[in-house]
Amino acid sequence: MEEIDGYLQKVETAKDCTKILILCGMGGQGKTQLALEYCRRQRATHSVFWVDATNAGTAYRSFENIASKLAPGANYPTPEAARRYVLKALESLVDPLLLVFDTFDQPDEFTTVRDFFPHGAKIILTSRHNESKRLGSSIEVEAMSENEGIELLLHQAALEKTPDNLEHARAITQKLGGLALAIDQVATKARGNETEKSVSVFTTWEMSFEQLKAPVQERDSIVRLLTLTAFINTNSVSEGLFSLYSQQAKRPDWLDAFMDGGVWDSDKYQDCIVHLHSIALVTTIDLMADDARISFHPLIAEWLKLRIDQGARAQYMEEAIRIVRLFVDNGDKKEMPTQDKIEILGHIDKITEHEKVFRTNGKPISHALKQAIVSFGSFYRRLGRYHETRTLVEQAMGDKDVSPAVRNILANMYCDQGELAKAEELYNTVLTSLGKPLPEGDDEKLDVTTLGFTYWTQDDKLTEDGLAYEGVYTTGFHQFDPWFASVLSTYNGLGVLYMKVGRLSTAEKLFKQALEGREKAMGPDTSFTAEIVNHLGALYTRNGQYDQAEEYLRRALSCLERAFGPDYTTTQLATHNLGILRLQQNRLRDAEKLILRTTEFLNRSFGPIHGITLSAFHNQALLFRSQGRVGEARQLLEKTIVGWKQSGEGVAKPEADTKYCLAELYEISEDKKDEGQPLFRKAAELYSHALGEDHPQTKQAFERADAAHNADHRQDVH
Repeated sequence: MEEIDGYLQKVETAKDCTKILILCGMGGQGKTQLALEYCRRQRATHSVFWVDATNAGTAYRSFENIASKLAPGANYPTPEAARRYVLKALESLVDPLLLVFDTFDQPDEFTTVRDFFPHGAKIILTSRHNESKRLGSSIEVEAMSENEGIELLLHQAALEKTPDNLEHARAITQKLGGLALAIDQVATKARGNETEKSVSVFTTWEMSFEQLKAPVQERDSIVRLLTLTAFINTNSVSEGLFSLYSQQAKRPDWLDAFMDGGVWDSDKYQDCIVHLHSIALVTTIDLMADDARISFHPLIAEWLKLRIDQGARAQYMEEAIRIVRLFVDNGDKKEMPTQDKIEILGHIDKITEHEKVFRTNGKPISHALKQAIVSFGSFYRRLGRYHETRTLVEQAMGDKDVSPAVRNILANMYCDQGELAKAEELYNTVLTSLGKPLPEGDDEKLDVTTLGFTYWTQDDKLTEDGLAYEGVYTTGFHQFDPWFASVLSTYNGLGVLYMKVGRLSTAEKLFKQALEGREKAMGPDTSFTAEIVNHLGALYTRNGQYDQAEEYLRRALSCLERAFGPDYTTTQLATHNLGILRLQQNRLRDAEKLILRTTEFLNRSFGPIHGITLSAFHNQALLFRSQGRVGEARQLLEKTIVGWKQSGEGVAKPEADTKYCLAELYEISEDKKDEGQPLFRKAAELYSHALGEDHPQTKQAFERADAAHNADHRQDVH
């Protein structure tokens, strides 16, 4: 401890310098315990933060957790956005910074871990990998000496130094090879033993199960629950995962230990985790939140997996996937809290990590993950985690019987990002595979607009094996076509795509086909039909058919508010589109109320650099321009352009719209008139990428750029 302190305190004489110290050694040597103890000693004078550095994904999740503490309620569209925010926020703190990057055992999992280090901070990494020593100074953490082990064991167990206890402690320390973590576990068990103060019986983690105070059947249930958690993210496991799992019609028998009269009993569950904590199998518990949460050390998770055979591991893995999938699907029915989103992201990350380990020699993905791809991929996509979406979905794309729903997730993602050619190709592949004709383009004129309509294409989770929407169909209509739901989802996705490129006639036909099918299958007034009704309302607004737009947007809002209430993302998106309608009708006071309120909600829900939020900012700027508030409009468009750059989402069309509108304002200004021409050209290049060089909007932008250039040239001549 003195050696750690001696090195890191040198930073006090060089406050702008980042100090990096690596605690290196074998697993179980006590690296994490040393770091924890050091943090405990420094917390009165330092701002202390803990990062799970198992891989880049867990590090990003930790930074999202830190972000949620620094700015409660804020959301960030990508892990990278959260990382940048946290670094900036931490570097602005007054107190000295101390960050621990725990379990940095796989340096190759990071492009560079230094990207997570705040400038001027004290950094401790715990690692088993010698390569980590290159990052800074290192201390080799070796097995404890016999005397140190005896001292730790007796101190932690609150035992006196009697001859018997010293003899037993010496034997245990020798048997455990001086591993600090194992000694600490044994000491904790000894401290909780009410019948005997001798520590001779506590030698392994396996003996913890012998201390479970429950009948055999309940004991087996507790062991199963604990083992299941080893297959997901052990940093945060909420009670809600298991309470929701218990609500299935055919729930597993092992859940009965936590039920009372067929209903989940929180008291039983919490008594269980408190007991597990008392025998050191659970590291931390939080009973104060709405959902009780537990965590435990990664080494315990590895031991729990290794104590069962390969066949059992596969079964546990499949059940863990089903549990997380159910929780994800249930989240579609309400606005999921930020903490739950972060927890679920960690669970899905861990599941995909396990899948890579278990799936070797080119074997296909497991049956459980194959069934969950749509749920997990849709969850990633909804939060703007496009890299994770692509990585997960592409695992299943090589499967010869990959479902159309899986392809549609990727197509919807490309459409979100503005990669419209890729999206169209995938949508058409789905329709061809299902024997459906491709839409014919009979649009005489391609529409041009800079309005940022907000729409969301739900991924197709309406398959019969879907956990979220069992029994959603009201008729047997879909039985005539096993992929009926995917056909309708594809029509809807293509409709959004064609609306983006201005093929409004084709888009309208596709939306109406999708709407007719969903109305027949599910009824006219459901949240699933409301999605398409909202899209038609936006289309009619864009086409100047304001009475029809009003009718459809009102219908969509009525369905969504009845299903989810006003404070739900899709409800707010439809409300925002109603605000755009009011803007087009020049009802500016009504437009202001709707656009400002929904923009605030979207910013709070998705963060300031998510594509949906940026589109809302763009529309707010157009509102300000219509109200004559040109200076405010310009500032907001400039802010939005910075947001598009930071988002890294590749959304070419909406970014081009923002640059085009800002160029128009620069052109009529006195101070930035000369910046209009290059901005028109940048917009034109983005339009060309998104819409094609022959699209009217691309040509219009290039013409404006040329006209501005010629005007500047004439002015220079005169």
